[in-house]
Amino acid sequence: MAQVIMDDWMQYAKDLAKAEWELKIEHWVYITFEIRHQDGHREILHKIDLPREMADRWRWVIEWRRAKLVCKYPRKQIMIYHCAYSWYVFEHLPKEDENNNGNSD
Repeated sequence: MAQVIMDDWMQYAKDLAKAEWELKIEHWVYITFEIRHQDGHREILHKIDLPREMADRWRWVIEWRRAKLVCKYPRKQIMIYHCAYSWYVFEHLPKEDENNNGNSD
């Protein structure tokens, strides 16, 4: 029973990945490095917006940036927030003029 449920879930994941690839949906991550103050106010120190695959491979860059900010603000607690989002890549659709080359048939 559990194997059937797992197989169904794996097939669903494969179908979803295929549909996202066909529709050219890209996954991105917005990363902010922040300090939270006593009064609840937040101060954004640095922002990075990059593809999810790049964020996964370049984890060291995010840790390096955090280390740099910890050295710059040694008495503050540096928080890292990740916000994942997806967006659809629109392709250029030719205008009607480009298809007809100015001819009206």
